[in-house]
Amino acid sequence: QGAGTFTPSSADGYYVGFYAYSAPAMRDLGVDTLVVYEMDTADLAFYTLGISNTGVLTLSRGAAVQHDLTVNAGSVMETSTHTLTVENAVSNNGTLRQTRDAPQATGIAFLYITDATAVTPKYYGLVITPTSGHMGATTVSVTGNQTCVGTAAVRRCFEIDPGMTQTATVTFYYRDAEENGQNAANVYHWNGSGWDPETVDGRDRSGTEDNWVRATGIDAYSPFALAN
Repeated sequence: QGAGTFTPSSADGYYVGFYAYSAPAMRDLGVDTLVVYEMDTADLAFYTLGISNTGVLTLSRGAAVQHDLTVNAGSVMETSTHTLTVENAVSNNGTLRQTRDAPQATGIAFLYITDATAVTPKYYGLVITPTSGHMGATTVSVTGNQTCVGTAAVRRCFEIDPGMTQTATVTFYYRDAEENGQNAANVYHWNGSGWDPETVDGRDRSGTEDNWVRATGIDAYSPFALAN
């Protein structure tokens, strides 16, 4: 098998040639299953986009959704390092996942989804500010509209997988519809056998889409939950 990439230098007719290697005296050489296709590097474009499987959908490039994005329960949509924009509503009832570089002393927003103009927010995930060093390529997963610590918790779960473990300040966002009666939510980290409280230095529930709780001195990662 062989493959190659050819870039035409102008609008014209072109011949595709084959130079074959063979043992001697093998008579005919055949070419089977020839495919010629255009390399598409443009962003993906959707009218609406619904994710309804039990696996992981990973974007191979940037994507723009003209209307609504829905990630259903049991589904994972991973943007990787690519940009995702949505013009109307984002409904995350499954998991959204993103990987970004997290340098020291810089607030990096994960799963902050806007419209194509980058002006109107459509979804808030979390913000990580490393305080002790560069965290490297960090992956954040946000599972929406479901709890991860019994029923008495905000209906949103967070997982943070840093490239390098560093101390950080993290701001966790959630929607009014996910609040679940937790009007003074704190941040808890799962240590493998139980939930440890983190140090909270601020919270705001005055919004609708962008309620938040901020914790400082976080030095162990994944998973996190919010609860009174």
